[in-house]
Amino acid sequence: MSTAYANLGTLDLTIHYYSHEVQLKPMEASPPVDVARFKGDPMPRTLKLIAARPNRIRLAVDENGDGNPSIWDCDGHTLWSYLPNTEVGKQKGNFFTKSRAPSSLHGLLSMPSMSSGALELLMMAGVDPFKGLSTSVKSVQIMGHALIHGVETNVVEIHAKSPGDSLRVFFCVGEDDHLLYRLLIQVRQLPPQQNPGLVGDKFDCLVQHKEDPYATAAPMPATTQLMQIECDSTFSTPDRIPGSTFVFKVPRGAREFTPINQQSIFNGTSTLMDKASIPGLLGNLKPAKRW
Repeated sequence: MSTAYANLGTLDLTIHYYSHEVQLKPMEASPPVDVARFKGDPMPRTLKLIAARPNRIRLAVDENGDGNPSIWDCDGHTLWSYLPNTEVGKQKGNFFTKSRAPSSLHGLLSMPSMSSGALELLMMAGVDPFKGLSTSVKSVQIMGHALIHGVETNVVEIHAKSPGDSLRVFFCVGEDDHLLYRLLIQVRQLPPQQNPGLVGDKFDCLVQHKEDPYATAAPMPATTQLMQIECDSTFSTPDRIPGSTFVFKVPRGAREFTPINQQSIFNGTSTLMDKASIPGLLGNLKPAKRW
């Protein structure tokens, strides 16, 4: 998949997001995953990406469904970013940045003003986000096939665990073109250990560590939460994208600011499944009232 995107000359991509929440008993098995059909409710978040080599992009992310998205735009000469209804220090309002564009997609992603991105854009820039995957996750396996938007795809599952959560990510990758048609992220809360002072497994003699004799184990919760987010992609790879697509005009009333620190979208996303990076990578996808 990374190689396929690295060889694309253009990409016109739209991603819609859906969320689904289930309450399960602590030891209850998670419901079967069916990537071929939606189980979630539409989220207001959408992402639109148009990219053309060597260094032209237009990325629009609408978080609230209000039709006033954050925009990152490069016409090949100037990189603009526009952040409506945001905060810079103690100031609130519409802000924009303007900087000289680097000569490649790879260079664009390392710019301080590129504070958002997409997995597809990262791979087009020649970065393999799955490098070292086998040492940073619990398992990677092909789960079967699914017909997505009329295209036969391979379903690849990546499974990672942290002390409090179990993360499963499913990629629906085209069998012939190796492009990403659907991404499903599933996070399940894990029940707390009942007695962390006990060590061993069922074949060992349990050893009791020294602990407060009056301490009591935390009660087992009645339910645990499973949150599922589906990212559904529709895209094309046109032979040519008109230059007018990448023209940006500063909206009336917007104020200019200069970003100081690198936002780490480039380095952070390149370690896609590194356990330490998972919370940050999923942060923009989490419904605020639920997470």
